[in-house]
Amino acid sequence: MCAGAHAWSEIGNMVFLSSSQHQMIWREQFDLGKSPINFIASRDIMHHTNIRGPFENELLLKIKQLHLKNFHRIQASN
Repeated sequence: MCAGAHAWSEIGNMVFLSSSQHQMIWREQFDLGKSPINFIASRDIMHHTNIRGPFENELLLKIKQLHLKNFHRIQASN
């Protein structure tokens, strides 16, 4: 997600389920190595915005499964 665009557009609160921290942990768990980009937390980019997340729940597990499925797809295409 582009937190900068969210902040500049002033559309209000940001609510998100999974974070860049999750992404880094999952890449390590899936033995994918370091991400090709540097992650910056939304809270480090956005000012004057109510930010809620990440959340730990059943939906987060589904998001993790979708990421794993995508990682496998990428690996299969290489």
